[in-house]
Amino acid sequence: MDRADTTKWTGHSKGRFSIASAWNHIRKKKPLNIFANLAWFPDHVPRISFIFWLATRGRLATMDKPYVSIMITSNLCVLCGERPETHAHLFFQCSYSSRVWNAIISKVGIAIPPMRWDCLLQWAASNFHHKGKFDHMMVRQAITTSVYFLWQERNARVFNNKHKEAATISKEALMQLRILLLQYKKPIPVRVKECWNL
Repeated sequence: MDRADTTKWTGHSKGRFSIASAWNHIRKKKPLNIFANLAWFPDHVPRISFIFWLATRGRLATMDKPYVSIMITSNLCVLCGERPETHAHLFFQCSYSSRVWNAIISKVGIAIPPMRWDCLLQWAASNFHHKGKFDHMMVRQAITTSVYFLWQERNARVFNNKHKEAATISKEALMQLRILLLQYKKPIPVRVKECWNL
């Protein structure tokens, strides 16, 4: 009984305390979300990736959410006015958003088949997950940028009653992509340089 009290941290195999071991001890471990590589990659734009990440999780405040429908009288998509606004409709089944999306993917020059939002995410996550490949980066930039600019336009209509044509949104999104290409540090294929006037 003459021994002094000692403490031993059970959250680490060697009994050493660290913030990392404490965090790993208390958090629930979940598998990595398969869409993480689509949103968070070396050349991502944080504000764009954040909106995209929310969209992949179904967390944007679309009109089909109960807390949004209390404040808004109509649940119709503000971009096309044809169908109820959901993530699946907004990205890219809506006639307005599909025009923006088609303009962007035609400029990107990578064949992306038309498909529903959930299928597009699955397809892109399965086929474009390498961090070092240019085409993979370009598809991720195209998807995230499209979602961001469409969400911005949607919010401008809902909250500020301001409207832009699909062609204008397409041009703004393509300008953002061109800026990202100009800042890209790795080699860019010649076909891309010619297409984007780099």
